[in-house]
Amino acid sequence: MNAYYHSLIEEIKKEIDEKSYAQAYELICQELNMPYVPKDALELLEYYKSECKPYLEQKSKSMDFSKLQDYVHGTLEQKIYAISILENMNLRMCHDEVQELLDSDLPDEYKGTLIEALMEQKIDDPFDLIKSGLNITFIPSAILPMEQDQSINEASSLFESWFTNEDPTMIQFCMSLLMQLVLYERPFDQEDKDPYQLAKGICRLVYDAMQKSDEWPGFVKKQGLERIEDIEYFCCEFRKLVVRYLHN
Repeated sequence: MNAYYHSLIEEIKKEIDEKSYAQAYELICQELNMPYVPKDALELLEYYKSECKPYLEQKSKSMDFSKLQDYVHGTLEQKIYAISILENMNLRMCHDEVQELLDSDLPDEYKGTLIEALMEQKIDDPFDLIKSGLNITFIPSAILPMEQDQSINEASSLFESWFTNEDPTMIQFCMSLLMQLVLYERPFDQEDKDPYQLAKGICRLVYDAMQKSDEWPGFVKKQGLERIEDIEYFCCEFRKLVVRYLHN
């Protein structure tokens, strides 16, 4: 198991030891949503997921609904905690709570996590969201899942071909960041994006965030990416998220 996964598993075990099951479950699910997870890490993640789930289901069943409402209308940390609770509930029964969180000041990546939960439960009720100044109405069950998004799958394959032999940890950095982009941009998918441009853009953000910008021209030349147009996909807010995420 590489250093990245060793560190991640240790962090998950620490959360479980401290009975922070929601936080551990969130870490596990984020990683399991990656297009590729090595077999040894996958087995451990599935094991710890099964260990956490009974505690979360018990908490969801015993949750006083008025307490959930307090979290939904509480601080940013309480809203994030409300999402971890809702992920383990029947969301068909929680339309108003979900909509209130989508209307709130939650960062886009957390709203994306909630939308992913709606997609997983194949919810076909409409929800509203203001994104980039646009009023959007979406139906979760109609959104293209990440595993069926061809641009994401092809970009993931590019990361593997570029870094497997050179720097395997870069694969996980790039894939983790790609997942963050998916969450950040929900309810939209990535299907209309060129996978080479998408992968190149993600890699550039990782190089910049890791203060390896001076190595970028050499990487572009080595991988023959000079003719792949640089497209400005990423807004300032997402770039700030990248720095926080990679230095967390």
